Amino acid sequence: MNITDLHQALKEHGYESRVLPISVVPELESGIRDLVNKGTITADFYQKELSANIDFSSKSKLFKTRSIIILACFQPPTRVKFGSYFFTVPPTYIYRPIREDSFRILVTLLEPDGYSVRRARLPFKLLAARSGLGRYGRNNLLYIEGIGSFQRMEAFYSDLPRRYFELSEPQVMEKCKSCVLCQKACPTNAINPDRFIINAERCLTYFNENQEPFPDWIKPSCHNAIIGCLKCQQVCPANREVLPKTLESKIEFSEKEVSLILKGTAMEALSLATNEKLHELCLEEYYSVLPRNISVLARAQG
Repeated sequence: MNITDLHQALKEHGYESRVLPISVVPELESGIRDLVNKGTITADFYQKELSANIDFSSKSKLFKTRSIIILACFQPPTRVKFGSYFFTVPPTYIYRPIREDSFRILVTLLEPDGYSVRRARLPFKLLAARSGLGRYGRNNLLYIEGIGSFQRMEAFYSDLPRRYFELSEPQVMEKCKSCVLCQKACPTNAINPDRFIINAERCLTYFNENQEPFPDWIKPSCHNAIIGCLKCQQVCPANREVLPKTLESKIEFSEKEVSLILKGTAMEALSLATNEKLHELCLEEYYSVLPRNISVLARAQG
C-alpha cells in the first residue's frame, strides 16, 4: 500500500493522517528543547506535564523504524451523569477506544503488505502542526479542518518507507489574528495577549489534573469539566459546527458510587462495576483528583 492509498483508507475510517520520515524526530526534539531553554515552557512544567508522556527514542526490536504515522479523528465532549449532576469530559481524555481502534485499523491496512506499527509517544500537537495536519489556535490547541479542536490524536512508528517530508513551521489559523474570544473566555487568564505560547502553568487544566490545592485566585465559577477545561473551545468560531455534537454517555454513576468517590475510597475497595465505568471513561488515572473536582463542580452548579 502506498502512502496516498493509506491516507484515503484512513479517511474512510474517519481519520485524517500524515506520514513522515523518521528523520524528523531530532528536529521535533530540538524544537521542544529550545522552548524549555528559552523559558517559553518552564522547566518545572516540562518535567511535571510533558516529559513523562514524550519519548523521542524510535528504536524498535521488532522492525526497522522508517516512518511516523500521525492520526486524528473527531471526538466530541462527553457528558456523564454523576448522581444528580451532569459533568463533561472534554475531548482527548477518553483515549483508549481511539488508540485501540487506530492501531487495529493500521495493522489491518499495513500487515498484508508486510509492514508493522507500534505506538509512538511524541508531542502530538507539534507533530501535527509541523506536518500540516492542523493549525494552532490562539489558545494553543490544534485545529483540524472539519473537526476543529474536538479531536483525539495518536502517533505510531512504522517500517513503512517514507523517504522525504519537509516539516513546515507551525501555522496559526487566520481568523485568530483578529479574534480574542478565547482570551476573554479563559477563566484563569492563561492566554497571553503579548505572546503566542499560553501560560500553561496558569491553565485550569494544569491545576485540575494535579493534586495540589487550587490557588485562591481560581474562582468556583471557573470550573466547567470534571477534568481539563472547555471554556476557550466553547466560544471558538472554528468549533461552531462541531459544538452541538456533544455526546451523552450511557455511563451513569449512582449517588452511592459518587458518595464513595467523594470519601476518597480506594479504587480497589470500589465495586467492579464502578471500576469498569472509570476505566471505560479513562478516568482511573485521574481518580485521586475526582473527589475534589466533583465537589467544586457541584458547588459551581449550585
